[in-house]
Amino acid sequence: MIAETMRYRFLSTIIAAILAGGAAMAAPPVAPPSQSVLHLLQDADDAATRGDRIGAVQRYHSAMVFAPSHPDAYNRLAQFYLADDQPDMARKYFAIALDVDLVNPSALKGLALLSLAAGDFASARARHEVLLRACGQGCPETAQVGQALSAAPAASASGESN
Repeated sequence: MIAETMRYRFLSTIIAAILAGGAAMAAPPVAPPSQSVLHLLQDADDAATRGDRIGAVQRYHSAMVFAPSHPDAYNRLAQFYLADDQPDMARKYFAIALDVDLVNPSALKGLALLSLAAGDFASARARHEVLLRACGQGCPETAQVGQALSAAPAASASGESN
């Protein structure tokens, strides 16, 4: 059920990008989080660095409570789960970040790289296309996904183009 919902949201984003030529992708800017949320995020990052997994997750969740419309807390928790070798949880929080901001470069990059790691080259290329339209060629996330797609052995070996 969750996978179907995520697939539907993703396809809706792709269709909107194609139909509007990228114009519909320009979401309103997300307001910066408050200083207290930034402190919570820094505390969460520090806890993760110290190896305090529970403390880190609690602080990331607290930041989400205080700033539910800001994607940074979701992205950071997703990155934490990636580092903790929990790709399903990472995918979940990247998807939530996209619920908050449909063209969030960090979340699009994270989901593209997770798709690529799972061998889903079509999904990774589609997210790369969204990044290109929303963020442009100069965006570091676009470049990182493009490089990963180019280096993907299965895509190169099968003759698929990026």
